[in-house]
Amino acid sequence: MRLFSIYPFFMILLSLFLFACDVHEWPDETPEPPKPGHVSVELRLDFTSDRAELPDYKTIVVGATRAADLPSYETRYQVRVFRMGADSLFETVPCQTLSFSHAEIESLGYRMTLDLPEGDYRFMAWADFVEPGGKSDLFYDTEDFASIELRGEHVGNNDFRDAFRGVLETGLYTSTDGGRQKLTVSMCRPLAKFRFVTTDVEEFKEYYLRSILQNAIPGKDELKDAIDMTKFRIVFLYDGFMPSTYNMHTDRPVDVRTGVSFPSVLTDIKDGEAIMGFDYVIVGEGDAGVSVTVACHDENGKRLSGIDGIKVPLQRGRLTTVRGNFLTTRSSGNVQIDSSFDGKFDIEIK
Repeated sequence: MRLFSIYPFFMILLSLFLFACDVHEWPDETPEPPKPGHVSVELRLDFTSDRAELPDYKTIVVGATRAADLPSYETRYQVRVFRMGADSLFETVPCQTLSFSHAEIESLGYRMTLDLPEGDYRFMAWADFVEPGGKSDLFYDTEDFASIELRGEHVGNNDFRDAFRGVLETGLYTSTDGGRQKLTVSMCRPLAKFRFVTTDVEEFKEYYLRSILQNAIPGKDELKDAIDMTKFRIVFLYDGFMPSTYNMHTDRPVDVRTGVSFPSVLTDIKDGEAIMGFDYVIVGEGDAGVSVTVACHDENGKRLSGIDGIKVPLQRGRLTTVRGNFLTTRSSGNVQIDSSFDGKFDIEIK
């Protein structure tokens, strides 16, 4: 029996990165009074409505041996403002486009001041992580908010592939006192996350000694302890397709890729368990899912174990943890899941 568990991120992951009350201001200088017929708008990006905490951000890099081998990131915020035209439809070209980044990743939140003519508007915001010192796309191609696409070779095992979106439609009209109008855009993830945890590390060591080393000999416990579990390579393969493009206007995935895979290594090895890897998946509202094959290979690339076609249920803004004896299972088969969602799934792999 395998156990699937789905909990909110904040119930599972550590709270190293909180959505603080500190909100970064942009621009830094005091804004000028609005022009005649314009409205001064204070726009705030609010991340607290999605989750009170960020994940414990982690990057697993195959082959990295020291902290200097790991990349660093900063937070990027993008806001595009679309005005409603005479045909009562929002224009497709933004009247204002703002992009700014911040080196602080411990908290998310931004407040900016805009000067806009009276009218009806759609405010669209996107937040993700980029390389330090730049505003260029890294994990996502954001040139068109109707087609936000994963860039380049697929990157798994990286919590900095997290992202947030927000949309607000409202009218702006001048007031008699000329006061600033305060608006809030609620930001949420258009993503779900899954991770695989293997529960048979000790059994795998026994199998490795018996089958690979041909039954060593005295001092087996010492030999087991000496096995370097990080030398084994884990490979994740999306069976069929993986959502790859997101439309912020419709708030759903609109395109997929096939044959997507990514490498991993075992981490957090303790008490007979280890994390095999994790990934983020673009999803819409409601229940979703992907089919994943996970396999363990030795340092020469020989497949030692694996399970094909695991159906992983997903929900936006939530973490699916898949637990099982993945290192000592060498079979393929169908995974049956109870379709009624109650927060946990019992599955059986035959």
